[in-house]
Amino acid sequence: MKETFIIRTEWFDAISELQPKEQAIILNNLFNFHLGNDDLIDLDIFSVKLVWKLIQPNLTRNIEKYDNKRNASRENGKLGGRPRKNLNNEQVIDIEENKKPKNNLKNLNNPKVNAEKPNNPIVSVSDSVSVSDSVSDSDYFKEIDFAKNLEFKNICLKSMLWQDQVQMKFKRIEIPKMLDKYTNHLSISQVLKSNLKDYKSHFNNWLNKLPEEEKIFKKITTKEMFML
Repeated sequence: MKETFIIRTEWFDAISELQPKEQAIILNNLFNFHLGNDDLIDLDIFSVKLVWKLIQPNLTRNIEKYDNKRNASRENGKLGGRPRKNLNNEQVIDIEENKKPKNNLKNLNNPKVNAEKPNNPIVSVSDSVSVSDSVSDSDYFKEIDFAKNLEFKNICLKSMLWQDQVQMKFKRIEIPKMLDKYTNHLSISQVLKSNLKDYKSHFNNWLNKLPEEEKIFKKITTKEMFML
């Protein structure tokens, strides 16, 4: 269990695209991850799962760096802590003289006082480690791009004009569910869309080629059945 963890501002854009309930799930996941409650991490919602894939590599790297630095500090402590500074010859002689027992008359008959005390330095090891993380691997940037696909999906869900245009071409298609399915398809295929226009265009082509049995259509209401 780690008592503290870092929240990076670069996650804001992806998290802000989520619904309030989904944002709360991400926050709970952060705490459960650092408390070691992996079985309580909720990834049932696809959008939450996608954003979590963006966040988790940073969290794992932070914990690994924290553990490595803490273990190194403890090992150094076992070896006597920080090494002593170089001493000149006069300082070495003074130290050696101070180590010799003082055989005065008062202590001659007291063997306990005359016994030389072992020179065991007290070492304080701090478990508080400040961790800063820099990310440079390609997987992290891929996760950012996948989060961009999610951002494009949310923009499309807010655009009623665009949805009307899609409905005119694909009658009775369930656009929100098909957008979820399409974005999931992009992630599985590792297809990264660089802009919104490309995302929309590819969605129409994908939907056009998709077999009818794999498409999701709106249910016909009783009122609509009588109007047919």
